[in-house]
Amino acid sequence: MLGAIVVFIVFCGCKYSTKEHGKKICFYLILTHNLLIFATMKGIGTQIIRLLTTDSTNNHAKELLKKERPAEGVVIMANEQTAGRGASLNSWQSMPGKNLTCSLIIYPSNIEAINQFVLSKICSLALVEVLKLNGIEALIKWPNDIIADQRKIAGVLIENSLSGVHIQHSIIGIGLNINQEHFGDALPQAVSMKMLCGRYFDIEAILMQFCDAFAKVYAELNAGRQLGIDKAYLKFLFGLNVPLVFISDRGELDGIIKGVNVSGQLQVKTASGALLSFGFKEIAFKL
Repeated sequence: MLGAIVVFIVFCGCKYSTKEHGKKICFYLILTHNLLIFATMKGIGTQIIRLLTTDSTNNHAKELLKKERPAEGVVIMANEQTAGRGASLNSWQSMPGKNLTCSLIIYPSNIEAINQFVLSKICSLALVEVLKLNGIEALIKWPNDIIADQRKIAGVLIENSLSGVHIQHSIIGIGLNINQEHFGDALPQAVSMKMLCGRYFDIEAILMQFCDAFAKVYAELNAGRQLGIDKAYLKFLFGLNVPLVFISDRGELDGIIKGVNVSGQLQVKTASGALLSFGFKEIAFKL
């Protein structure tokens, strides 16, 4: 299919209307080769770049940022990722067209680098809210997983570009298992919304729910109300104030999660009463 723009359609009053966006919304669809741009009003998710296939939506976002400064809130969404990544370069496996795999670009210049973990809190809370809206109770498993029924249902990968002590831009990648029912032996602890609820979910509708939920919590941060975000995060933090066994470079460790510090380190109180802080990959849950 040749030509930069093949189809341009405008229509109003779509089912995706929200209170934040107003009762009447105009949507603009621009179809190009392997690319669909979906734009509404200003805000999180008001421009959605849809890809049939890509290696990673985070990688696509990086390449986009090299060429231009897209509007804050642009979403890159892929039907298929051939090299999707989780944290620490772990692969993220997802069947084409079954799940939500996307990346969001924001410019949180008011956030200092030392406080960048708050973005993980915002994204995690947004995912928990989306699942709650669809009848699924979920928890946040530090540092970047969302679990439901003791199994992983979503993951977050955030890549920040720093300028001095502040964040220049942030790419927030998420993978949410929606309609996939089989994950194979490599992912025995994975679960999807369909597996939990026994019904099919509209991926487009789930994306819009996520964008709305993220926008609300992000607005709280921009309004200077991070304390509320921190409290909400602890409310949904898996294992908080519960005796657990961990694996660290010191071997097995009995302890109780007491929270997460400003740098995103997990704070664990040991049997001896010491409060230890652990960074990502320095400690793991023994489940």
